[in-house]
Amino acid sequence: MGVTDHRHLYVTWRQPNGQIVPVGRLTQLPGSHRRVSYEFAYLKVAERSEGFELLPGFPERYESARLFPLFANRQMPQERPDYDAFVRSLHLDAAADPFMVLERSEGMRATDRIEVFAAPTRTPDDHPSASSLSVAYDTLLGTTTQFPGWSRMKSYS
Repeated sequence: MGVTDHRHLYVTWRQPNGQIVPVGRLTQLPGSHRRVSYEFAYLKVAERSEGFELLPGFPERYESARLFPLFANRQMPQERPDYDAFVRSLHLDAAADPFMVLERSEGMRATDRIEVFAAPTRTPDDHPSASSLSVAYDTLLGTTTQFPGWSRMKSYS
């Protein structure tokens, strides 16, 4: 991550009928001495989402020097014997940044309806790269991200 890079993950809520609603944005902010901080903010669409309740511990906007427990707990513990195989299945290595692991795994849990995904980005060779939910995000908001070579999109889900 470069000095001015902000990395974003969109937080979604899956309604009981299965519809995915983007409700917040988790941002990893660059810091000094290789330290990062995190910020969470709700999207306006969350206010209009019938049945959606604020996430536990996130009244409105929240900042922390550590990844918030709600998101950190969505990752497999690095101490587990199958952790290396898990991150390799995400096309990462065992030393991968926890934010990247969260992005690639989409933070799914069987116990709630919250998931995370990254917005579409471009690879160094100028191809689009996104998780499968990024496409759903564009669809839900009624926008379409147009990239040359969209059919060659890399998916890590």
